[in-house]
Amino acid sequence: MQEKIEQEKIKENFAEAIQKKRWLNLNSEEFEILKEIVRLKNKSLIYKEIFNGDPYDKTIWKIINSIEKKGLLFIKREPYPSLGVIKFIFPEQLEKIFEEKYEMTNNENLNNLKLILSKNTNKKQTNQPDYSGTFILKRPVNLNSGIKYVYGGWINPYGSIKLSILPQDDIYQVVEHGDIDYEPIYVQNVLNDFFFNINEFELKGKYDDDENNDWLNL
Repeated sequence: MQEKIEQEKIKENFAEAIQKKRWLNLNSEEFEILKEIVRLKNKSLIYKEIFNGDPYDKTIWKIINSIEKKGLLFIKREPYPSLGVIKFIFPEQLEKIFEEKYEMTNNENLNNLKLILSKNTNKKQTNQPDYSGTFILKRPVNLNSGIKYVYGGWINPYGSIKLSILPQDDIYQVVEHGDIDYEPIYVQNVLNDFFFNINEFELKGKYDDDENNDWLNL
């Protein structure tokens, strides 16, 4: 009886969260972790990839607890005093929402690449890579010689790296030059502002109509 009441309460909280689109109120860290939980689903994979093998990581739990308070996640636990995590439960609608709004949905070629590099948790020797994995392109990506590309990287709270590579001309028309630090100051500002906006707003659906708004997980 108690479990049935709990399930009904969870459904109510989830329904309200979906109706009010509360995922749009998450900060970038919360959104990214929720999206990863929806993608991974399995507790063991969540512990491995989000917690980097440390299920007691207080920083990650602080973010997850914040997501849970907003009604977008429920942590099913064992009875007191154990309180061990049984599984992570989220509104089933989120999977479709994330797929439709935050994944690539057409077959046109891209001229940029966005990746999420997973930390190598099995590294045993110094000459092994810190980040490694595989990926499958969902549509063709054209990176051509003679084109100046800019890149930006963000370290996520759970250790992975978001890497974005795109033509500089897509941001601002400038003459050929070298490192970002050696570009004219106004160009540095344009590039930095552009990448700031990607990190802050793209993950919250501000670029829903942009065909290039997906990150491939490695």
